[in-house]
Amino acid sequence: MHLNALVAAAILLAMTAPATLALEAKITLELDIDGTGTAEQRVVQYACDKGEPFKVTYINAAPNYLAMMPVNGDQVLMREVLSASGAKYVADVWVWWTKGDEAQLYDLRDGPDAAPIDACYTVTDAP
Repeated sequence: MHLNALVAAAILLAMTAPATLALEAKITLELDIDGTGTAEQRVVQYACDKGEPFKVTYINAAPNYLAMMPVNGDQVLMREVLSASGAKYVADVWVWWTKGDEAQLYDLRDGPDAAPIDACYTVTDAP
């Protein structure tokens, strides 16, 4: 009887334990944006005070203004929001704020008055 209780406990534990699966997925996203006026896609390379240089793809198709960029190893799609000056893009906890040739990345978890986690500078428009 003692053995049956151990087997039953092991089965119950296995049934209630969360399954750990390693999944990798690649998703190709195609956007079909209807709007008035012209649409533009521009790729800009940035060098930052921390980390390696990276590229940001900007898609401007009024009234949609988007930025696709790497953040912590993930590709993040950001949407432009109202800003006092420059262009401010947000997604989840990330804020990418550009003005002229300068840009800053913020993590909203650091608080509303926190300094940027990185300062970046335009290197060139990339092909």
